Amino acid sequence: MHRHVRRRTDEADRGHLVRERDGRESELVAGRVREVTGADGLPDLDQLIESREGRTIPQIFQAEGEAGFRALEHGVLAESLAVPGSGSTVLALGGGAFVVEKVRALLRERQVPAVWLDAPAEELFRRCEQPEVVRPLRRDPEQFTKLYEQRLSSYRQADLHVITKGKEISAIAEEIVMRLALQPRSAE
Repeated sequence: MHRHVRRRTDEADRGHLVRERDGRESELVAGRVREVTGADGLPDLDQLIESREGRTIPQIFQAEGEAGFRALEHGVLAESLAVPGSGSTVLALGGGAFVVEKVRALLRERQVPAVWLDAPAEELFRRCEQPEVVRPLRRDPEQFTKLYEQRLSSYRQADLHVITKGKEISAIAEEIVMRLALQPRSAE
């Protein structure tokens, strides 16, 4: 539900663009932001965790619980943001990552502004319906809405709030680029 974006501020700044996902839409938004800015792309944070751990997210949740998963998530995010010379990068975070204070603190410390891509909970539930993706905390619309409402106070701490309902992917990406004053790729 949140996206995290880091803008280039000086030569030492690697310019990470990071954003969180709500299913397929946010992956498309991230792709469009990469196209416009020339940023690099990484797999989303969940994919990085699965690769490092050799287990799926549901398997990690089952074995470690949510707290164990969140600790792994924070560690992999910290490693991803510490890669030297990585340039401007788009990295997707899961919906619960920004709820964790350590994650928010890490993003602030690394000067990674958070972008909250927001839509009504019912729409977010529908967007997250991907048969090939098991989401351990997505059970039914009522439970999902309660979870969304519980997370709102954290989401409201984002640096940028973008309403996505009724907007095309390109319009959402362009709004992020404009409002964060990201530099578009120069024409070659």
